Amino acid sequence: MKIKRGTYLCIVGIILLLAALFLLIYNREEDSRAESRTADILAELKEQMPETQPYEEKQDETYDIFEDSDILSGDNYDQNQDEKIPPVDIFAEYEDQTGSSYSEETYYYVAEYSYIGILYIPKLGLELPVMSDWSYPNLRVAPCRYSGTVEGGDLIIAAHNYNCHFGRISELVPGDELIFVDGGGIQYTYTVIDGETIAGQNGAAMEANSEYWDLTLFTCTYSGASRVTIRAELVK
Repeated sequence: MKIKRGTYLCIVGIILLLAALFLLIYNREEDSRAESRTADILAELKEQMPETQPYEEKQDETYDIFEDSDILSGDNYDQNQDEKIPPVDIFAEYEDQTGSSYSEETYYYVAEYSYIGILYIPKLGLELPVMSDWSYPNLRVAPCRYSGTVEGGDLIIAAHNYNCHFGRISELVPGDELIFVDGGGIQYTYTVIDGETIAGQNGAAMEANSEYWDLTLFTCTYSGASRVTIRAELVK
């Protein structure tokens, strides 16, 4: 009996190891695909967006995150084009039920998805397009605006925990710099002021105390039970 039990436990252990290995390989492949998609989106987005300009009331110098100096300020795609926004999934507990309006923003379309700008995280060497609306399928393509606006000082951006997206934001510490360039080419510079972990079902905490921060980045932990959250304030 003991031998049979030992054999059974050994088989279960092997199955669990194989499952963990499969998950690791799958996650790496997903990360690689996400990195490739991000690069393609950025290339198209930069061709449409105007040259970067500083937000004149906040800073004097432009930290131009674009490597090319001859970026074209091409026309937007049709603003009436339908956005490809699949049903929400894993982040549903954070869904904003108030139906906020972002009519004053400039949008750009790449492969039927709409984008509001580019986020740059110097410490992590990341340059990321930010989609205008979020859902679980959208997050597999690029980081997404969860709620808020730059001008409103309450912008929240969500992303998957791919290494090429927000998988490493837990490495950010107070004083680190974040840069967001909106659809009008205006550059906003932020400083990280805090990091926290928020329970997955506590959606209200994600938007709480917005008077103390201007930008939030968050992603799931690997278990999906919590959200790694970074708060930042606009440099004045």
